[in-house]
Amino acid sequence: MKLDTIGKVGTSRRSSISSSFDKIGFPEHSRFQKSPVRKVTHCMKLASLRSGRDGRLVVVSRDLGFYADASHIAPTMQAALDDWEAFRSNLEALAEGLDSSTAERHRFDAREVDAPLPRAFQWADGSAYVNHVELVRKARGAEMPQSFWTDPP
Repeated sequence: MKLDTIGKVGTSRRSSISSSFDKIGFPEHSRFQKSPVRKVTHCMKLASLRSGRDGRLVVVSRDLGFYADASHIAPTMQAALDDWEAFRSNLEALAEGLDSSTAERHRFDAREVDAPLPRAFQWADGSAYVNHVELVRKARGAEMPQSFWTDPP
């Protein structure tokens, strides 16, 4: 099963990179070793429609003309990814029904689509600038050691 998300497509370039390395004569690197190819029987496109904080999961037809509500299977894209093995087969069945016109479907409008995962679950501060470190520490009410201005971290 190949999984595409509408918005930012998350497809892997591993196989094309590996074959490019083979063609130009680079030695095999463990990162680019070929894995067994699994036959894709049905392509499934998932999207998040704007709804609430985390969007609403829908399955989109191959031609991007229609969508079917998948919130009865998994309410959001994040929920589907968190327990993929539990939801995959029902989402696949809905995708097949959508493409064969047997599932209830609605016209797809890309303007209604949100980011596939609209909300980040954490905020990570990875700043390396001393001025920014000072502001973040000040916001937390923590003092900045004077040595930060002269000594590398």
